[in-house]
Amino acid sequence: MITKPIEIGKFGRIHALDGNIRVFSYTHPQDNIFTYQPWHILRNKQYEPITANLIRPIKNGFIVSIKDVLDLETAQSFVDKTIYIDRSELPELKDGHYWHDLLNKKVLNKSNKELGVVSALHDNGAHDLILVKKDNGKLFYIPYLDQYIMSVDEDVIIVDWDYEN
Repeated sequence: MITKPIEIGKFGRIHALDGNIRVFSYTHPQDNIFTYQPWHILRNKQYEPITANLIRPIKNGFIVSIKDVLDLETAQSFVDKTIYIDRSELPELKDGHYWHDLLNKKVLNKSNKELGVVSALHDNGAHDLILVKKDNGKLFYIPYLDQYIMSVDEDVIIVDWDYEN
């Protein structure tokens, strides 16, 4: 039963006539998505468990088979569906934070000025970035590096950052 859903990936398009389908993983490393089984998809406002087996990796994802899906028509119902697990399935981190735990946190600078809230996180290849949305709707990035992130508390992220506008 899922009580705190966490997105870990998404189904892409169908890959072959036998119902295989592409999967894009949000986990790091990407193949960690297979350590969380069963996956769940949302259908008719219910989380439905599914079991997927890796066929092979592809650029930016994987080809999988889904248990009991043997044809194109059935596989089509999975296209563009988000893959979920329950938050309780994630191991506790000794150091750091899961990205989803940072979403919607207030961001304050070291002068206690509210800069906005975390609306998304991105990996630019060199480091992670938090996307902060100001009250006026404007967006800006702060590198998620120790030199800028002073602390992360239950509801607030304190940063060494100034932003006007």
